[in-house]
Amino acid sequence: MSPQYIYELSITPSGDSGGWGALWTQLFFLFLGIVLSSLVTAVLVYGTFQELRGRHASLGDCIARGLAVMVPVIGVSILVGLSIVVGLILLIGPGLVAMTLLWVAIPAAVMERPGVQASLKRSKDLTEDHVWAVFGLIVILFGAGLVVNFAIAAVLGGGGPFGGDSGSTATILAKLVSDGFFSALGAVVSAVCYHELRRAKEGVGTEQIAAIFD
Repeated sequence: MSPQYIYELSITPSGDSGGWGALWTQLFFLFLGIVLSSLVTAVLVYGTFQELRGRHASLGDCIARGLAVMVPVIGVSILVGLSIVVGLILLIGPGLVAMTLLWVAIPAAVMERPGVQASLKRSKDLTEDHVWAVFGLIVILFGAGLVVNFAIAAVLGGGGPFGGDSGSTATILAKLVSDGFFSALGAVVSAVCYHELRRAKEGVGTEQIAAIFD
């Protein structure tokens, strides 16, 4: 998840911005964003594992595999996002813990297909002995994304690192590209992280993990 995605999940539409029509419009585009983000993540997880095993998957094959697990991945994405947002709203600490423990929930959903709830538990089981390493990785990714968005705002103008709806057209486009890049990078890193956690904890190799695709 990109910093922009977490930010959008955590805001509440104001009552003076168009009433219920604006609220439902924002919720629709938020859900659409979750669907598209889930598809892209599933596609990248599959493609990453194929590369790890020395195979090159075509774009069509990646999309087909992503579509095949869309429903559980969307469910996992929604529950992960809600867990993080609720934790950040109540106390920042629980939100960060949830983000860390659920970091590989989507790769687990794609690779093992255990179901929505089981994917969350699977991620927790894999990460709980490596919390600080996973958290450090997340901090690096989010920090890099924030630095890039701060730089965009400083050079092109705009409302800070999350001000994707303010500033010039160039600013908006630049931030969209930045958020898209770091979302994709996060998906790839989470897939590799899932691979390394399974290898460290269970002693399984890439071929064993990816055998589900054969």
